[in-house]
Amino acid sequence: MSIKAKNRRAQPVSKLIGSSSKGPMSLLMKKARLLGQAQLHLEQQLPEHMRNHVFVGGYSQGRLTLMTNQATHLTWLRYEQPRLVTLMRQLEGFEALMGFQLKVRPMRVPRKPLQQPRHLGMEAADNLLACAEDVSDPRLKSAIERLAARARTTPSDTDI
Repeated sequence: MSIKAKNRRAQPVSKLIGSSSKGPMSLLMKKARLLGQAQLHLEQQLPEHMRNHVFVGGYSQGRLTLMTNQATHLTWLRYEQPRLVTLMRQLEGFEALMGFQLKVRPMRVPRKPLQQPRHLGMEAADNLLACAEDVSDPRLKSAIERLAARARTTPSDTDI
């Protein structure tokens, strides 16, 4: 298989994603803007405690996909669906909205890794200082001395 160069030139970005052109990316950008507006409009209609839990996922075949992270919020959305559909139809581009497709997508909160502090014992610090005396490179010697100094600043297990 060979790779042949095409005679076409690269197109400017404005032509690809501009709203006035019919470029391949312009339809995608228009849909992304429409979904962004739907998210903002939906957040204005939701109660305060629901705003961070309901997200617009897509729009296809007259149905707006709403995602939430808890089943209890999904139940609330089912009860409020007629009211929310009426409100979302007021937004330009969603006049033909027939309903919602509701999905639960649990969000995993990134957990901070456990910190496992390492303590340098005094015996190890003494060994490092002894090693630093034999080193001729001044930068390496100062680095080893700084490392040995950490044993004096960190609390040892016997201090606790």
